[in-house]
Amino acid sequence: MSALLHQIEARGKDATGIASLVGDKLHVLKGPWPATEFVAREEFRTFPLGPTGLLHTRLKTKGTEYHNENNHPVIMDPWVVTHNGTITNAGGTIGSATMTAS
Repeated sequence: MSALLHQIEARGKDATGIASLVGDKLHVLKGPWPATEFVAREEFRTFPLGPTGLLHTRLKTKGTEYHNENNHPVIMDPWVVTHNGTITNAGGTIGSATMTAS
């Protein structure tokens, strides 16, 4: 995982996140760190890795990386998603959806 995050870090250095499905439990770690700092954190070193995962590095376009709900992966139960770019109609698109940040 560390190597993959290092390889995609050039796509965005404002935030990094990972989601992993272990059995029926979803684990998510994300925060306002470039991938090189993210993989050095204790939380990442002890993060449970399952056979299914999602990685993301973020170049901020809208919203601060210090508000973790802006960072990816985004959880909209039952979905776990990432995207690139700016969602210009986010209020109308996801305004009524339930979002949780882990």
